[in-house]
Amino acid sequence: MIYKIYNLLRIKQWLKNLLIFIPLLIEADQLNYEVLISSFYIFFLFSFVTSFIYVVNDWFDREEDSNHPEKKNRPFASKELNGKHAIFSLFSLTLLTVPGLFILGNSFLNSLIALYFLQSILYTLYLKNFSLLEIFIVASGYVYRILIGASIISSFPSTWMIFTIGSASLLIVIVKRKIDITKKPFSELRSSFKNYSNEFLSTSIGILSATTITSYVLFTFSNYAILKFNSELLPFSSIFVFFGVLRYVQLSFKTNVSSDPINLLLKDKQLFITVFLWMVFIFSINFFN
Repeated sequence: MIYKIYNLLRIKQWLKNLLIFIPLLIEADQLNYEVLISSFYIFFLFSFVTSFIYVVNDWFDREEDSNHPEKKNRPFASKELNGKHAIFSLFSLTLLTVPGLFILGNSFLNSLIALYFLQSILYTLYLKNFSLLEIFIVASGYVYRILIGASIISSFPSTWMIFTIGSASLLIVIVKRKIDITKKPFSELRSSFKNYSNEFLSTSIGILSATTITSYVLFTFSNYAILKFNSELLPFSSIFVFFGVLRYVQLSFKTNVSSDPINLLLKDKQLFITVFLWMVFIFSINFFN
């Protein structure tokens, strides 16, 4: 039962929430014990919020998921868990989240989380049926994480950083859609997915790959980055972004890979090592400069 609840809450997907720490990684001068504790506190609070959304989403999508080659193993789709487990999980997550946000007392951060929650619920109930719009909504979730992380240190991220994360997020979602539509018969696709042709998604992947790389390179040369890093080595971190983006695009043309970006990251050694080396590189030039 514990393993089933673990799958229901999608604890593995909490890795996405590590984006909350990116602003702190960049603005190392803001790092102290209090900020670090606050960051972990908010990481877990936000993770509870995302798990709440996953439970709602999986409950409403259980019939559709039961026909998906990967999602059919989700607890509701496989009928391993039922409505009682959904209610219990949602009630428990509410008890863990609401008092924590109240204690936090950060009105701006709470507003961001509330807006993300509302948007995600609307997506689950209705907005996921609109092609293109649903891609932008899902992708915006990654940007929310950056903004939440920045709010912890009362900062606003670089414009180029926002563009980079936004473009990379769109790329991730579109690659996911491309893999999804190749794994299921057209008749079983969600109505919004049926509007995506393989040619359209492949073209979009090309555009967003170039946009992501360009945005990141411009970020490394921006006044913001020069001020925060004070290092001439930062532009060389683009090498990892070039390789990571191209590797991710390469994987999108394979038929035996998961459409879940977290599974892709964890299972593909090249992609995982690239992300890890980028983080080590950024940490090194920031903290040892």
